[in-house]
Amino acid sequence: GMRRRWDYHFRKQEYVAVPAESDEGRRLALTLKIAANYGYANRVAVTGLIQEAFRRATTRHDLTLSIIADLSHNTIIRERIKGEHLWVHRHNAARVVGPAGLAGDHPWKAIGQPVMVPGTNRTSSFVIVGRDCAEGSLLSVDHGAGRTVARFEQEGLLTPLPDRFTRKYSYGAPAPQILQHLSDGAIDEVMSVAAQGGIAAPAARLRPIAVLKA
Repeated sequence: GMRRRWDYHFRKQEYVAVPAESDEGRRLALTLKIAANYGYANRVAVTGLIQEAFRRATTRHDLTLSIIADLSHNTIIRERIKGEHLWVHRHNAARVVGPAGLAGDHPWKAIGQPVMVPGTNRTSSFVIVGRDCAEGSLLSVDHGAGRTVARFEQEGLLTPLPDRFTRKYSYGAPAPQILQHLSDGAIDEVMSVAAQGGIAAPAARLRPIAVLKA
């Protein structure tokens, strides 16, 4: 009734349980699907713009970028995990699946699903692949190491790297800002936790060369 709907939207509480089969639950699920589709369309559009920029910069008009995986780090979706059907809410977390959880004809069946785990524009980032123990974390992994990098830097645990820099471009700025890199102790710590838990394994370390920040 009206009281229940009022509680869903206006009652002050940290978490609100909405029955999935209720009218409100179905509306919420549809709204989340719309938001997810919007995010996917935006990422496809940005990929197209980046591809066009590379073509202009290299004069290779046939250059094509391939999407390895499309990921979101804010979702609420229905999944089957360890034989149970669950609603999984990932907030600032990415979905990661090991080889056993992928279909036999899946392109990443041999290695597990690849996931990007960003660091910052002054540290490395990682591409990781899912491991089969990821079910223990509800198939979820950190979506990035930015806060860990900030904490490590604040505590004096990172050191500047004299020979590595990132060019930071900003809208309206006449020239890029040159940022000196920091050591990778923070993101290495995040990676070690994922690896020790059998959630994911590092596949590639990426070093930022340039970044565009609004």
